[in-house]
Amino acid sequence: MKNPDSLLAARLALAMLEKLPVRNDGGHVVLVTSAVAGEGKSFVSRMLAHESAQSTLGDIGMVSTGFIDATMGTRLVDTSVHATQTPHLFYIPVSQEQRPDELYNAAAVAAGIVALRTRFRLSLIDGPVIANCGALLARVDAVLLVVDSVRTSPQKVRRALREAAIAPTDITGVVLNRAPQPLPSWIGGD
Repeated sequence: MKNPDSLLAARLALAMLEKLPVRNDGGHVVLVTSAVAGEGKSFVSRMLAHESAQSTLGDIGMVSTGFIDATMGTRLVDTSVHATQTPHLFYIPVSQEQRPDELYNAAAVAAGIVALRTRFRLSLIDGPVIANCGALLARVDAVLLVVDSVRTSPQKVRRALREAAIAPTDITGVVLNRAPQPLPSWIGGD
């Protein structure tokens, strides 16, 4: 039997999959981001990718935002996709050629997302902080916000959402990293 932490990870992955819209034109793309750096989004991205690969049929891609650019479609058929020890889970490392403004280039982001949808049933993008996600926010199927609720205040989260020009209702889900006990009221506690 799995330990409680892995059961929690599996439940989180299943909850994410249930929230994805129906697609008839390729796989889903989920952006994992945070309000500020150091919230644990890379850990959450890897955990969700691993659990999703174990619970779904089809290939799962774990992608760094450094890979999203105009040449992505060509590179996905090259040697840029690396198999992992987990069946059906592939890792796409950071591109050395990416410029910082590439995520604000709507055409490049669209091309990258189409390439991911074509290649993978599900792609998890380990994104930058939400204020730096640019055109990704409008192209992905879901946005998961990772919040370290011990050190990140609701004000920091609201400010980051304002800077990114995204409404709280456009966030598909929030993953609490290091949830305090008891939970504060701003995240559903008493």
